[in-house]
Amino acid sequence: AKGIISYNRFEAATSTEEGAGHLSRAEKSFNKAIEQDPRNFLALEYLALIFERRNDYQMAVTWLVRAKHLSPKAHWGALNFHIGRIYMLMKNEVRAETYLQLSLQEGGHLAQTYYLLGYMRFENGRYLDSIEYFEEAKFYALRKINRRSDPRLGENKINRIDENIDRSPDRLLLQTIYFYL
Repeated sequence: AKGIISYNRFEAATSTEEGAGHLSRAEKSFNKAIEQDPRNFLALEYLALIFERRNDYQMAVTWLVRAKHLSPKAHWGALNFHIGRIYMLMKNEVRAETYLQLSLQEGGHLAQTYYLLGYMRFENGRYLDSIEYFEEAKFYALRKINRRSDPRLGENKINRIDENIDRSPDRLLLQTIYFYL
């Protein structure tokens, strides 16, 4: 997987109109990487993202499932999260639920997974159930932010956590959770 950029950076780079023009070139590069190494599960993940950007969700799921079969078991939680997330986009709640629950069992993107499960319940009018999931999402997001703060700060640690929340990529997730709660 040499030379492959991080998933988040690739997602950000292709989310703009200008970046979307790079999808064809990126697709060719990832296909070439797979030709050179058919077990390159990271290239398969990026192909899934390309198809997701094109709103071809079924192909995105297909590439993610192939990636899962080739990836180390420690990576399955993250892949199940993305498969479940795409099934949500496809409005297939049964499969979304299945893969998101698998993601929880395998420790993949806990805060985001709990959030999506809470959101699904909220949208279906299961408000009390949704609160439990949103609370778990909040717990894991805050725990992740807390790990980023400096433990040597002592009493100032709370202020540092608040600062880290403001700078955290999970800030929007937390703001959304607080909206539902």
